[in-house]
Amino acid sequence: MTATAGRARGKAAVTTSALMSIISRVVPGVGRVHAQVLPFAQAWREANAAALVLEGPLWVALGDSMTQGIGAAGISGGWVGQLAAQLPAMRLVNLSVTGARVHDVLTDQLPRMRDLGVRPDLITVLIGANDMLTRGRRVPAVGQFAALLDAIGDYDAAWIRYDAT
Repeated sequence: MTATAGRARGKAAVTTSALMSIISRVVPGVGRVHAQVLPFAQAWREANAAALVLEGPLWVALGDSMTQGIGAAGISGGWVGQLAAQLPAMRLVNLSVTGARVHDVLTDQLPRMRDLGVRPDLITVLIGANDMLTRGRRVPAVGQFAALLDAIGDYDAAWIRYDAT
């Protein structure tokens, strides 16, 4: 990385941090939700490590903050945690990342799933909300989502495709 690129990235981080500080003071709950990002990610890393040493069918969850459970009281309160409680025989590895977009699932989460060395029995994906924020993100997301579904279809795992159209 060049020095100029590093300074630009640093300025973007400072700007984002300052913006979050302002929004947190104006919009109730934003600060609390933002404060969950790192602790939830750490909790999932620990839960994932524990699940990988166990035996049994494997469920891999891919996605964004909704899949992380951001906004709930803890990781067990989000949709993944609640569904996991209903599937006690399954091991769960949650590879989601807050802020992820469809491209991130394709280029980061799917390769991490492949690197697990275990074929999942169930794959869930909840992604796309962060792609809808601007037109520049929406347009490429359509093709990326089709590629994501094709990539997931290559796995001999249970998955459900929901098409809202």
